[in-house]
Amino acid sequence: MSTLGATDLAAGFIEDSGEHARGHARWVEGALEFGVFGGAKRMGRPRRLIDA
Repeated sequence: MSTLGATDLAAGFIEDSGEHARGHARWVEGALEFGVFGGAKRMGRPRRLIDA
């Protein structure tokens, strides 16, 4: 798989707002970690809207 000249890649995951969302998905920076209630820890992490 080619990275097309990329030198630095950051770990992250896709955040999906669910079935009744407005269709937005976001990339969240950092490794996926789970909180005490089972959801992904997202507080304080940079997020980027995915436009595809």
